[in-house]
Amino acid sequence: MAFGFIRIGDAVDEFASLSFWRDVLVECVATFFLLALGTLASAPLDDVVPRPFLAHALVGGLYVYAIIESFGHIQGAALNPPVSLLFVATKRISFIKGNMICLISSTDV
Repeated sequence: MAFGFIRIGDAVDEFASLSFWRDVLVECVATFFLLALGTLASAPLDDVVPRPFLAHALVGGLYVYAIIESFGHIQGAALNPPVSLLFVATKRISFIKGNMICLISSTDV
């Protein structure tokens, strides 16, 4: 039975697969680290000398690079919903996996 362009049987098989849940878990962990480390980069360490704004941007970029290098080979490094939707549009990931990743990236479980 087909619902739009997704077969119901394919969706059930994907939910039952271990690789689907591995990708979902990797997205949860990567998003958590991105938010946690990004928050730490902007937290003041002392009251004496504030860090310049460029330092926050550089640290954030290095965090994103480290997360992509760490988790990119597993899930594809789609760290935000627009990238996940682009992967769905170009059929690099399935529609169901893309929606789950968008949901996790948006809510940060």
